Amino acid sequence: MRSDVISGHPTPRQQMISAELESYLYRINPWWKGHVDFQLPKQRRWLFAPVLRKLRDGLVPIVAVCGPPCVGKTTLQMQIIQSLLDYINPNHILRVNFDEIKKEKDEKLLEICYWFEEKVFCKNFNEAAKEGQPAYIFFDEIQHLESWSSQLKHLVDHNQVRVLITSSSTLPIGPSGDSLAGRITVIETGGLTLREIARWHGLGDIPDLQVSASALRDVEFWRSLRELGEKHRIARDAAFDAFIKRGGFPRAQMSDASWEEICDEVVGKVAQRHRRDSTLLKAVISACCQRDGEEITNEVVRAELKQVIGSKRRIAHYLRLLDETMLVRLIPTTKLGRDRGVVVSDHSLCVSLLGRRHVVVEDLAKNIVGYFLSVLSCARLYLHSEAGIDFVLAIGGQNLPIQAQLSKREALRAFVTASEKRAPFGLIIGNQDCADDQHIISIPLSTFLLLY
Repeated sequence: MRSDVISGHPTPRQQMISAELESYLYRINPWWKGHVDFQLPKQRRWLFAPVLRKLRDGLVPIVAVCGPPCVGKTTLQMQIIQSLLDYINPNHILRVNFDEIKKEKDEKLLEICYWFEEKVFCKNFNEAAKEGQPAYIFFDEIQHLESWSSQLKHLVDHNQVRVLITSSSTLPIGPSGDSLAGRITVIETGGLTLREIARWHGLGDIPDLQVSASALRDVEFWRSLRELGEKHRIARDAAFDAFIKRGGFPRAQMSDASWEEICDEVVGKVAQRHRRDSTLLKAVISACCQRDGEEITNEVVRAELKQVIGSKRRIAHYLRLLDETMLVRLIPTTKLGRDRGVVVSDHSLCVSLLGRRHVVVEDLAKNIVGYFLSVLSCARLYLHSEAGIDFVLAIGGQNLPIQAQLSKREALRAFVTASEKRAPFGLIIGNQDCADDQHIISIPLSTFLLLY
């Protein structure tokens, strides 16, 4: 076997990159030439600290951050690079944005890395890592590469480097010939949390809670969450009001951009990246938006869109695309073989596309709760297929039934008292408090959104 294959490095022919690509790499990595005056927001997402910690000291070499467009993933990358430059050699940091590289260059992940090792890093990756000076490699919008997982697997299997990738699509990490299992940790994010909104607007700092599967199964955890909300009622209510009025996209909270401008930017990015018609994408999202708390499923969406888009196959394709880009979430139901439920990533999209002038919290509550829970990594969310209960959160061997409407208390109590449901208690999430009883915990929607 050739020595260059044994070392994991490509052949000299493969190692070549064009002068145009080389020029691009110097332009997007200005710190190589001593330019580090970034114009970045002072505000940081909650992801900043855990991602930086995992990137530097994590047990696996790759950290992935996934989320819808326009939630701050690229800004997060740049803020982490800015932080690293305080104590890392600038020539040890490589960044590539695959949203900006032309199609004919998009299979050059490995070639770029080995060009960087030879021309900029100027040292063998593994030797530098043994000396405690590893290379830090940042790939933005990596979903544009069809073979990204196999190339990353090759890179980290043969080189001791630290890698942070971002994606505006879900990343399939499961078992396959190029599986990254055991090499990657994935952090999923959505729009701004109430804590972030409170901090960004100077409303106060609301302490974090440690969320885990065992915590979610514990009734006392939910009571402590409610107490936290009451203790920080002023900051909570002001942040909740800002969230309802503006939505969770960072630009919406930090500028005067209209609902329509935010919607056009978010949907436009998906349309451009995936070469789809933005008008049709908006039509699908509009059909997915919850109206007056009614249950929205794939079947309902298909019926609404039949005249606009046509075939069921085409509608299903658009729904899958929006699910992959996390602008909507397709949620399985509690009955096998039944249609899936649909929630939208941010209520600002619903308000814009439905032409509403005023936000009615009760109409949007189910959608807000559903998307918020769908991001949890320690539990699996289901749309409940029977009247009276909105969602069931499966946490290990236990179920947590959830209502986003105060008027259906009896249905929730019946679910909890049925022993086969394996639900020690249920959760009512409303816009105001109502009394607990033996089987039900009540939490205001504003407090529920302090879960993470």
